[in-house]
Amino acid sequence: MTAEQWARTVRRQLGLGRLLPLGGPRDGAWISEEA
Repeated sequence: MTAEQWARTVRRQLGLGRLLPLGGPRDGAWISEEA
C-alpha cells in the first residue's frame, strides 16, 4: 500500500476531508477540510 492509499483509507475511516499540514514537517500539526 502506498502512502497515498494509506492516507485515503485513514481519511475515509475517520470521516475526515482533505488533510492540510500546518507549519513545517516537524510540527506535526494538521487541519482537515471537508467539501
